[in-house]
Amino acid sequence: MTPLFLSLSIIGCVGLIMASIIQLIEYGCRKMEQQPDLLDWIERNPKRYENPTFDGSTIEPEDGARLQQQLARVYAVMRDGEWRTLKRISELTDDPEPSVSARLRDLRKPKFGGYTVMREQVKDQDGKPIPGLFAYRLVHADAGTSASAGESHPTDNAEAA
Repeated sequence: MTPLFLSLSIIGCVGLIMASIIQLIEYGCRKMEQQPDLLDWIERNPKRYENPTFDGSTIEPEDGARLQQQLARVYAVMRDGEWRTLKRISELTDDPEPSVSARLRDLRKPKFGGYTVMREQVKDQDGKPIPGLFAYRLVHADAGTSASAGESHPTDNAEAA
């Protein structure tokens, strides 16, 4: 191969990769525009979201901003209606698994949106339930259905590891 041919081949591959990345970004933006946003929901339903404070015997007043940010990160990841384990949500948000679990519980509360958070046991490759491993899925309260079009199930063995 000549250096010119090799250079043109590399440039062509880079161009294809860039075009693919742009298409993925555009697709993601269109999907996000279609998803109900937690802040939009709050504006449309102010009476359901009267006091968005966190409660519990161990919660200090200064925890509010940190927990609100965690809640926003968990919601941002789960709003697409896909099944995910606590481990996977934790990886995507950089929040500890116990915190992710608590924020999923918060999303069920009326003051945080009243979402349905579904839970299913993850199965191994043979279809046998993996003890103690669950996947979660957010269902929007207003729509009553998942925000995603497909009905996938929590059998992603990569997350089970």
